[in-house]
Amino acid sequence: MQDKVLDIEKRNNSFPDENNIARLQEELIAVKLREAEAIMGLKELRQQVRDLEEHWQRHLARTSGRWKDPLKKNAVNELQDELMTIRLREAETQAEIREIKQRMMEMETQNQINSNHLRRAEQEVISLQEKVQYLSAQNKGLLTQLSEAKRRQAEIECKNKEEVMAVRLREADSIAAVAELRQHIAELEIQKEEGKLQGQLNKSDSNQYIRELKDQIAELHHEVSDKF
Repeated sequence: MQDKVLDIEKRNNSFPDENNIARLQEELIAVKLREAEAIMGLKELRQQVRDLEEHWQRHLARTSGRWKDPLKKNAVNELQDELMTIRLREAETQAEIREIKQRMMEMETQNQINSNHLRRAEQEVISLQEKVQYLSAQNKGLLTQLSEAKRRQAEIECKNKEEVMAVRLREADSIAAVAELRQHIAELEIQKEEGKLQGQLNKSDSNQYIRELKDQIAELHHEVSDKF
């Protein structure tokens, strides 16, 4: 039996579907019905054999000593032929029953193997579904993290843009301030020159004024240097 199971498993390595199992179950039911019909037919044949044997024994009892009559002999031969025919039919029926039982055993074995395969396939499907659910949840978490990372990146980019804009504004302010300082220096230079001319007329006041202008010019030059 174990060898037969192994042999059938070797011939059927693929997973059966539910339709295949249902078809095998229907065929198994049909085989069982044929077996029941064959058993009933065999019982009827055996009953016919018993009836004929009883009839034959009664016939022998009635015709004891007279069976040598040609007519009687023909009747006996006919009964014997009929009995032999019935016994042959009985033997054929028994052989058919054995074949049906063998077929039933093979089908039950095949059905068991298919059921085992289907059960393993269902377990594998459940395992795959659980894995898909796990991966879906993991993917959802990764998408959430990606969305959060994009949001932070957008915030950083926006902040960087604001900082760049602020730097540019400060640069513009510095450029304007430097231009203003340079303008102021130029004016002081002019005033210094005018002071020199005026100093020729009033040397004592001129020297003090020129020193103040030089100090202012030096301070402005220092501020311009700090700006750049």
